[in-house]
Formats: sequence, structure tokens, C-alpha cells
Amino acid sequence: MSITLSFLGYVAPEYVSLDAARFAILLPIAEEFIDDTLWGDKADYGVAMILAHMVKVSERNGKGGAVSSEKIGNYAVTYADNLQHDSELGSTSYGQEYLRVRKSLPITPFVAT
Repeated sequence: MSITLSFLGYVAPEYVSLDAARFAILLPIAEEFIDDTLWGDKADYGVAMILAHMVKVSERNGKGGAVSSEKIGNYAVTYADNLQHDSELGSTSYGQEYLRVRKSLPITPFVAT
């Protein structure tokens, strides 16, 4: 499992020109969120969504709160404020996409006896 800067730019077009040094620093952090044996062929996409989420959150310059709208070029999106759980990840469209894909994984509950 390892993504490239060009892959990130493909799935998160607003980061097509993300600084390579910043990408190199954030990539291993994002990879810690993904167990590639569990995520399988979705692992690279999951890493890209976490990384894009981290970049988006860092662009707030320390300001908290959920993203209620985003604008990329001529396109704008407005989000409902529906952050009941995984609230930090739910605060960006990339975190929301990560959560959506995570819900599709075949996770078996662990029961301790």
C-alpha cells in the first residue's frame, strides 16, 4: 500500500499541486489509519481520503468546526450539519468519503470471552 502524489490529485483534484514535501510528511501518518489486510483493494483510496482530509483540516489554520461548504473552481457544495459520530472525519467531504467506504468493509465483530 502506497499512493503517489498524482493518485491523490486524481481522487482529490484540488490537491493536484500539493507540495511534494508536505505530501511526504503526511503520507505515513495517513497510512497508519488503514489496515491493508482489512481494506484490501480499497486501501490506497482510503489512504488518499484520510490524507486529503488532513490537508483540508490543516487549511483551517487552527479554526475548528465543520465545513459547511466548499468551492473548487466554478463548483460549490454545501453540506448538512449531520455530525453525530466520527465528527472530526465528518467535518470534510474527504473524511465523509472515508467513512462511507469504511462502512462497506467486511468487518467481523470481535467478542472477548
